[in-house]
Amino acid sequence: MSEARFELIDSPEALGHALHHARSALGLTQERAAELCGVSRRLWSEAESGRRTQLGFATALRMINVMGLDVYAGPRGALPARGRTG
Repeated sequence: MSEARFELIDSPEALGHALHHARSALGLTQERAAELCGVSRRLWSEAESGRRTQLGFATALRMINVMGLDVYAGPRGALPARGRTG
């Protein structure tokens, strides 16, 4: 099992980078990832490249969750402990 990798998502580009890596790891095309998330391939492409700066929160969460990623909130600078749920 590979070690968990955390990325700070602090910009549209950072979110796109995380989505790209997750999609690639799953072996999905942009078209298939978009289908699974219920968005257009164009929206997916723009989000993944960081060009889509106005992405609704619910849509972003759906894309993140479908790609098998988690979202954490905590004090700035802290990373969540692996496997910890609260």
